[in-house]
Amino acid sequence: HPLRLLFELYLETGLRRGEGLGLTWRKIDWTNSSITITESLSDAKGKPSLGSVKTSASERSVKLGKETMTQLKQRKSELDALRLQYGKNFNSDDLVFFNSVGRGYMPRYVLAEFKKLCSAAGLAQEICIHSLRHTHGTVLRRQGTPIEIIQKRLGHSRASITLDTYTHREDE
Repeated sequence: HPLRLLFELYLETGLRRGEGLGLTWRKIDWTNSSITITESLSDAKGKPSLGSVKTSASERSVKLGKETMTQLKQRKSELDALRLQYGKNFNSDDLVFFNSVGRGYMPRYVLAEFKKLCSAAGLAQEICIHSLRHTHGTVLRRQGTPIEIIQKRLGHSRASITLDTYTHREDE
């Protein structure tokens, strides 16, 4: 699926939908295998629009795995080839995830595609992209990751938000 890497990135990092869609190439640190989250893509009157993230705590750096970095490098090569073919203005926002005409994906389109994949896999209709964020936080918690680390990774302003909203606490 054309959005496979984006969906995998959501699961691996716990990014919000707009944060993943707003990721630009200049925010990838190839040396340290990380991304810096400072922008979010949203729907502004029917057009994708880059803006700031939800809160100041949402601005953060997130480490990525080796396989994800390899896939991002491959995607960058594909973009470079498209720019040679269509001109330097193709994907002028320099987004990592863009549609066939070089513009950012509309967030509702990405959600609809995710829902189609979930339906085809026989998964519950209640599952949404944000569920990948919940899953990421829950897995980190179950692995014993300190709540402060999860809080920073998810971009929450308080650890209580992470505990109460994004992880499923188990009886201790």
